Amino acid sequence: MKKIIQLRKKSQTERQEEEGILEVYMHALGMLDGPRLESMADEMLAAE
Repeated sequence: MKKIIQLRKKSQTERQEEEGILEVYMHALGMLDGPRLESMADEMLAAE
């Protein structure tokens, strides 16, 4: 429940940014596969 309350306090942009950073680290550690980083970079550039 605490985690959900923390997430609700953040804007959608903040949540997406945190998820993106987490995915970068997970990919670097070999925990994720695929081209997700490329699409994430496109999303971050579009948000600016």
